[in-house]
Amino acid sequence: MATKSLYVGNLSYSTTEEALTAFFAPYGATASRIVQGRGFGFVDVEADKMEDAINERNDAELDGRKLTVNEARPREEHGGGRFGGGGNRGGGGFGGGGGNRGGGGDRYDRGGDRSDRGDRGDRRGGGGGYGGGKRKSF
Repeated sequence: MATKSLYVGNLSYSTTEEALTAFFAPYGATASRIVQGRGFGFVDVEADKMEDAINERNDAELDGRKLTVNEARPREEHGGGRFGGGGNRGGGGFGGGGGNRGGGGDRYDRGGDRSDRGDRGDRRGGGGGYGGGKRKSF
């Protein structure tokens, strides 16, 4: 028997994995996982009953909350963004980030204390704070 995972959103924080599995039992639910403190989870149902589970349980009420039920999708990779990211490309805004040797800290970070007037190798690579982008290598 093949199973498919469903995303179940808008869960009450008091909902248990056992209650979620029981709620989807008519669709052959075998296991459920709730992401603590996030209000969502996943439940495995029989593949041939997945469409019925989505149609009949989406907007249904469990523990006083209207649920959102969809077929689970793999997480999307998010790059850059407002707070860091970047890999070897530099990296995005505010906190900087990325680069081969770390990012830019906050906007007051000067890459070493004031007594450091020699080799500034600790400042190479990575994106600077607030605008992100690449820093010029020396």
